[in-house]
Amino acid sequence: MEKKCRLYLPAAIVVIAVLSVAFIRPFNETGNIQEGAEEDGDIIPTMPIDCKPSHGFDNYRTEQSFVINPRNSSEMYVTVEYKGMYKSSDGGKTWGLAGRGLKAWPRRDNPEMPCYGLHFSAYVDPANPARILLPGGSAPGRISQPMFQTGGLYESTDGGGSWHQLFKGDMNAYTGRAVTDPRNPDIVYVDTAALPQSNAEADPNVIFVTKGVVYKTTDGGGTWNELPTGLISQLRSAGIFINPANPDHLLLGTIALRTGTDIGKKVSDEQWGILQTKDSGRTWSKLESTSGMAIRVIDVSSGNFGHIFISGDRGGEEVTLYSLDGGATFNEIESPVNFARFDIHDPGGMRLLGFSVYFQPDDIFESSDGGKTWNAIGKLPGEVSNEHRASNIVWDPNDRNVVYLNGDMGRIWKSADGGKSWNLLLSLEKLT
Repeated sequence: MEKKCRLYLPAAIVVIAVLSVAFIRPFNETGNIQEGAEEDGDIIPTMPIDCKPSHGFDNYRTEQSFVINPRNSSEMYVTVEYKGMYKSSDGGKTWGLAGRGLKAWPRRDNPEMPCYGLHFSAYVDPANPARILLPGGSAPGRISQPMFQTGGLYESTDGGGSWHQLFKGDMNAYTGRAVTDPRNPDIVYVDTAALPQSNAEADPNVIFVTKGVVYKTTDGGGTWNELPTGLISQLRSAGIFINPANPDHLLLGTIALRTGTDIGKKVSDEQWGILQTKDSGRTWSKLESTSGMAIRVIDVSSGNFGHIFISGDRGGEEVTLYSLDGGATFNEIESPVNFARFDIHDPGGMRLLGFSVYFQPDDIFESSDGGKTWNAIGKLPGEVSNEHRASNIVWDPNDRNVVYLNGDMGRIWKSADGGKSWNLLLSLEKLT
């Protein structure tokens, strides 16, 4: 089979039958669908922007923002670049805008209409699924400046009915992912980046953090501390994970890569790999087994925190690795898989599903030994292409046979057979 080169960017970069009709309607204040209403997200008083792809990779991305209520799998959320936050309460049959309170830029073609930024992820609080945390949506900058107020960390406490900003003053608006402490959901960790603004007039020596690339609150967002992960130029996160069995223990995958829209840019010479803390963020250390690696993709088993999957750049070579001992050692994977997620229903952390994000074969692969070996079990959906990536794998929280993919062009696919076959659940066309 002919190999095709796909764009391969880190997730945190500024990168069922087909429904015949999808009803896209706004939600009222209770989160229920409201007939005839219009979206009322707050529009920032700044210069209007072209609300459409312009960089060659910003194809209405969904990144890792598709999430499901762990107590009610009929309730799901996704953000679509330029379009906004959407919610379904019926398992994806119908969707509605759920962005009341989310800041947006004015559209150039109609400045009275909102244009929404990219969000790298969304997080449903396991202790209270009506609470959703939404990081991302901005370039590096101060949250106090209007043009960066699409970023930071938004919170909804009513299932997407309304949103409010948790970040304060001079905090960095650029964020990627959030996690809560299972002992106390008021304890929240959010990753950020040591990046300057990317516009030509900005001072490249000015970054918006001083100690590290993780923020922490212990009072639900009333106050925040910047944790001392340490800094190198261009450092950003590829993912932050908290150990359910020992929440003082967190892992942070990192990559040093400059900001901006140059899709051919190379990673920095110095790389830190995985950072970890075992004292709730007071001190951090590097996992020596990943020293020198720029991590583009990372996942850690929620059932077995010692099982880790990573892929990225090491010494100019793309590598994919797995660990079964908490990162003390990593072994290389002899497979085209470079994106994978652990099965949340597997307490041993042995089963993963994965795929290649940038070249053929266009298979879905499965591992039953923690990432050591992989077998093709099906194909990626036909809509996935070099230009329009798949960007995440999500398990239904109640049925281990049901798996979802989401990706560019506002797409979500559903598999009812564990990833062997797929049906399109949502697409950009259904949002227009």
